[in-house]
Amino acid sequence: MSDPPRRVLVLAALLIVSGGSGISSAQGGLGPTGHVETAEVSVADGSMRTSPGISQLPTPHATPHVNSTINLWNGTTLPGNWVPPPFSPSGIATNAAGTQLFLALYDANAVSVVSPATGMQTALIPVGVGPAEGSQSMALDSALNEVYVANEGSNNVSVISTATDQVVATVPVGSDPFGLSLDPTRGELYVTNGNSPFVSVISLANNTVVRSIPLEYGGAGIAYDSGTGQTFVGGEGSANLTVINDSSLKVVHNIPLGADPFGVAYDPVMGEIFTSNWDTDNVSVVSDSTDQVVGSVPVGTEPYPIAYDPYGSVVLVGNYLSANVSVINDSSDHVTANIATGVGAHGIAEGPGGAQAYVADQLSDSASEISLTALRQTATFGRPEPLSIALNNRTNDWDVSNFTEDAIDIVPAQSSGPISFLPTLSGPDRLEYDGGANQLFASEPNANQLQVWSGSTSVPLATIPVGVGPRGIAYAPSLGEVYVANTGSGNLSVISDASDRVVGSIDVGLEPVAVAFDPRSGNLYVANCGSNSVSVVSTALNELVGSIGVGSCPEGVVYDPALNLVAVANTLSDNVSIISATNESVMANLIVGTTPSVLAYDNDTGAVVVSDYGDSNITFLTGAALSNRSDLAVGSGPVGLAVDPAIREIVVCNSASGTLSVISDDSTLPQEPVTFTEQGLRNGATWSVTVGLTSEASDNSTAALWEVNGSYNYSVMADGYRAGSGTFSVNMAPVAVAVHFVLVTYNVTFSESGLPSGGGWYLNASGESSVLSTMAAVTEPWGNGSYVYYVASVNRSYAPMPVSTPITVAGNPVETSVHFQLVTFAVTFVAHGLPASATWVVNITGQPPLSSTSAVITIDLPNGTYPLTVPIVGSGSSESYAPEDSIQEFTVDGSNLTEVLTFQGEPPGTCPGYNCGATNTPATPNGGLFGLPGAEGYAVLTAIAAAVGLALLLSYRRGFRFRAPSHSSGKEPPETRTKSPP
Repeated sequence: MSDPPRRVLVLAALLIVSGGSGISSAQGGLGPTGHVETAEVSVADGSMRTSPGISQLPTPHATPHVNSTINLWNGTTLPGNWVPPPFSPSGIATNAAGTQLFLALYDANAVSVVSPATGMQTALIPVGVGPAEGSQSMALDSALNEVYVANEGSNNVSVISTATDQVVATVPVGSDPFGLSLDPTRGELYVTNGNSPFVSVISLANNTVVRSIPLEYGGAGIAYDSGTGQTFVGGEGSANLTVINDSSLKVVHNIPLGADPFGVAYDPVMGEIFTSNWDTDNVSVVSDSTDQVVGSVPVGTEPYPIAYDPYGSVVLVGNYLSANVSVINDSSDHVTANIATGVGAHGIAEGPGGAQAYVADQLSDSASEISLTALRQTATFGRPEPLSIALNNRTNDWDVSNFTEDAIDIVPAQSSGPISFLPTLSGPDRLEYDGGANQLFASEPNANQLQVWSGSTSVPLATIPVGVGPRGIAYAPSLGEVYVANTGSGNLSVISDASDRVVGSIDVGLEPVAVAFDPRSGNLYVANCGSNSVSVVSTALNELVGSIGVGSCPEGVVYDPALNLVAVANTLSDNVSIISATNESVMANLIVGTTPSVLAYDNDTGAVVVSDYGDSNITFLTGAALSNRSDLAVGSGPVGLAVDPAIREIVVCNSASGTLSVISDDSTLPQEPVTFTEQGLRNGATWSVTVGLTSEASDNSTAALWEVNGSYNYSVMADGYRAGSGTFSVNMAPVAVAVHFVLVTYNVTFSESGLPSGGGWYLNASGESSVLSTMAAVTEPWGNGSYVYYVASVNRSYAPMPVSTPITVAGNPVETSVHFQLVTFAVTFVAHGLPASATWVVNITGQPPLSSTSAVITIDLPNGTYPLTVPIVGSGSSESYAPEDSIQEFTVDGSNLTEVLTFQGEPPGTCPGYNCGATNTPATPNGGLFGLPGAEGYAVLTAIAAAVGLALLLSYRRGFRFRAPSHSSGKEPPETRTKSPP
């Protein structure tokens, strides 16, 4: 098969689509409605959701649905609206026999298995996340019949058995695995990791990592050199080629290249290493004997995958943006050929025997087969692109144009039998069945011709040259003629179905795309995309008789016989123009879905059916003026439409997903409840889930709706949270779907002042974790909402001013300041027993001496324990006074403090109390009580008794320590401290 030009832009794709072709009258009214709710979403209140409640299931809706989906790639039929995974191959490998292609699908987290002989998909294997994004991220072990796939997103390697098409092992490696290389001698697989500076070595015997070899940078391309027993690693960002000794598993050399080698290949004949250098558009040639760069070969733009072909002694380089493969002769180091392929080369695999190679073309959504003998592309493998459908009422088959496969798929309409193929000369675009002559017509815009087949035997009957770029086709039964709109030449070709020859040509507007026949008047209506008009052509006169201005780029047209109206789909203005066939003027412009392209008419209900390419919907227009609108979700990129009257179904060609959607008006299709359970929301948060055109809102942990069998895309949302989308499938059983919300946060910064350097402090907020910091600023990620925060110092000598403050986060970062202030308490010393005006002193360690001639000394101090000394008051010739109490320290603990000091006086020359100076000597007893004469001794005894009584009294009046509750210490209630007299 030849490779037709790909249409990258949607508009270019739609330009080859005509409407109103392949349409038959139908029975069965199809007009579904979609229910949409708008949810009021509340702001998070700071507490996590705990309610396990479930919202009430809605009543199953009795509306038409997609009854089944036919996958044109593998011929399977699945119930309901099945949407296949994305097809964008990011890597490729073959089995040893060359009978299987393994295509890594990065966006689908799967590997597609394709038969090169038939182009059909035979299996779809789930693997890790983001498989084979690197240029050499797939490898085949022909001895073990296993294919290895590097999964960039899940940081592991999947091991696939080519015999069973099943994953048999998953091996964790580094971050973003990129390249794979087999060392068959040692039975090991080497894996480069794009974001980890090491190479992972996997033992193939037990599929476990046995060594990690450090690199300077994360690795990229990699190849094993069997001649030297070394592995060469391209280092992304290092511009070096790293050499690893496989015996010692150590780096032995770094070869400077001056470019980032993304791909690496070994040539055993020349003993050379070839590296593809993405940034410099060339290939470096390195001698493995000297570890020196010996050549540089210019190639295409952004060379990516690279492989050595031992049969032709050539090196193959896939050029990502040049859409070709450069063939390098390894003897001369020159490019000998450039073979055209698809765009976005991501991998190259050699076929057995060296006759062909295969290229994964990611941007073209396909794989290319290239002949290494003929030096050209010989086939493409990719998802089918159905563009048009025609109903063969003789065989009850659906004929579907398959543009990318250069074929027409013949699909049994009422069975799940095998799909057969009609090969075409070029990509077929529009189809039309001629019931009178029992012939099938297919326009081929790239070949400027129509092909004709027998409707009974599918035998080719004719090839008819027409104008430039033929698109839309219309059959006029009463005239026995077929009309073809030639987009490039701006005319209609008139073909006789009796002779299969062009019998006339009629000029119309610019870029005619679609054509419809009005049997009542015998007029043709031609949609001209280039002139934003509809041409009116008289078949009786074979000439243009009128022109009607419509919307932007009309591409679909259909006649409504019940209302005598013409409906026109305007692709670029997203509306449908309604034309009166009586006075040939526009009656209304109706808004429909995005990029409407093709129209069909349902004779039973009078509904005009519109395929909305851009949003994958079908729109039904009903009512007297076609002003009633309802929508139904189908496959991706719906284009062609046909109404089958025999089975009361509408068939839709989904060009982007390679499927046919079969729509039934059977409202009794079984529906199953689909329950979504959320995680991550906080109490009070309302959320919603949307499936197709239906949304359900919930204020608890679940939301539910009903769906018929099929596969569906869903999205969830909640104010202030990130969620996203996903898929689920219904297959005659209830479905449970878990959805995860992630709070959208903003940086809230608290800057403290007042604490000494390195002083620790706490931050607590409602619904958030406590934070301890010794830095002057704390930044925390908080979601939208109102919070009350508290701060406290580790050292309770500092208190926040104020203790707590409210703060609001509303979609932006917040900065605020907190201030701490040193807290002190009054410490009072009271002196008893000193004469009036006597000067006394209190010495507190770390404080200046305190003196007073009154009975009280007061100082403000923060919490802490303080050593204390009190000197004797007076000495020598005057009377001395010493404190009776041996107070040596005191503690301030969250409250004011009073300490009472009692002094005892003695005559000169004596040493009273405990704190005698060096010049004082104690009094010497000389008889009587206390060494005094009798009367004096008893007087002293009386004074001592009085002093003791006074001391006992005062001990109850001093030193009660009340400990105030602390915001940070969590200590016990206040305790009382008293001192016993000596």
